[in-house]
Amino acid sequence: MTDLQQQLDQLIKAREFEKAQAICRSRLEENEDDFDAMLMLAAVDYARSMFDQCASKLARCIELHPGVPRLYYNLALAYDA
Repeated sequence: MTDLQQQLDQLIKAREFEKAQAICRSRLEENEDDFDAMLMLAAVDYARSMFDQCASKLARCIELHPGVPRLYYNLALAYDA
């Protein structure tokens, strides 16, 4: 787990979603292909029960890294929620 993922994971657990989103969006403004930031935004969406938005972000993550099986599993969970 990267430092960013650890930091954002803590924010999500503390339910500080807006702060987590702001960090991710800032990174995505610098690099729209920032996999970690996109993945963590998906996690925030899932935690907030925003499953359609989560699925959209996970689909983008799959475009960036199609060889990561866990992404497909997480996408299925978002569609099933």
